[in-house]
Amino acid sequence: MALRDFIYIDKNRMYSLYSQLFEGVVESLVRSVSYSTEEQKKDRKLEESIIDASVKVQNVVLFDHIYNTLEDKMKSHLLIVDKETTKDDIKPTSIVKITGYVTIEDYNHLSYLMSNINEIGLALSYLQLINEKGNVSNNSIEKHAKENGLNFDKKFTSSIIKVIENFHGKTMEIIIESDSGNLNVGFKALLNEEFLRISPDDIRNLYGYKPCMKWTMVGEVTEVSYLTSTRSVSSKSAFSDLFMNLNEVDKSFSKVNEQLNDMIRIAPIAVYIEHENITAAAD
Repeated sequence: MALRDFIYIDKNRMYSLYSQLFEGVVESLVRSVSYSTEEQKKDRKLEESIIDASVKVQNVVLFDHIYNTLEDKMKSHLLIVDKETTKDDIKPTSIVKITGYVTIEDYNHLSYLMSNINEIGLALSYLQLINEKGNVSNNSIEKHAKENGLNFDKKFTSSIIKVIENFHGKTMEIIIESDSGNLNVGFKALLNEEFLRISPDDIRNLYGYKPCMKWTMVGEVTEVSYLTSTRSVSSKSAFSDLFMNLNEVDKSFSKVNEQLNDMIRIAPIAVYIEHENITAAAD
C-alpha cells in the first residue's frame, strides 16, 4: 500500500462506516478517545502532561490505521473513478474514490482579503516604493496603488463579500478534476475545519490554491448537477417558490462562458496525498 499523507479525515463518518463493517469500533480507540476528552486540570503533574500528549499521538495513529483498514474493507462498496468510468456509473449515494489535480477555494480567506484589500494595497505600495525611492508621501502611495491595480471600489468589494457570506460563509472547498477521459466533471467537497489535519492558513502556505501534486478523495456522492430530480413535491410552504429560485441563483455561480459546469458534490470521508514507492536511481 502506498504511503498516505492525510489532509483530512472525518472521524465521525469513519467511525460510523467502520462500526457497520466490523460490527463495532475497536476497544483501544474508544478508550483513547475517552481519555483525550477528559476535562483538563490546571495543576496537572508532568507525568499527566506526558500521558495526555501520548494519548493525542495515539489518537492520530489510530485514526490513520482505522481509516486505512476501513478503505481496504470498503473495496466492494467503493467506485474508483478511472479512465473507464462514465457519468452513468456515478449515482447519488455512491461511495467514490477520485484522484486528480485539486483546486482549493478558501472562502474565509477570500472574504478577509476583500474586506481589507485597499489597506493591503496601500501597504504593498508602501513597501514597493520605499525599496525604490526611500522616503515616500501618502499621496504617492495612494497614486501607486491606483495605478497598479491595488485599489478597488468599495461598493464592488462590499458586493463580493455579500455573495461570499450568503452562498459560502467561512467554508473551505476543494474541487478535484478526475483523470478519467470519459468524465468532464469536477468533484467538489466542503472540508469541515474540525477534521483538517493542518489549518487552512498552513494549507494555503504549503500547497497554494492549485497544488502541483495530485490529491485523493474518498466520500459519498450527495448531488449530481447533470441529473434532474423527478421527485414531485406534494407539500409546499409559502416560501417554496423562493427556495426554487434561490437554487437557480446558486447554480448560476457555477456558470462559465454561459455554460453550466457539471459538478458532483461529495461528502468527504478522507482527503490525502498518496506517495507511491520510489526507489532511488543507482549511481
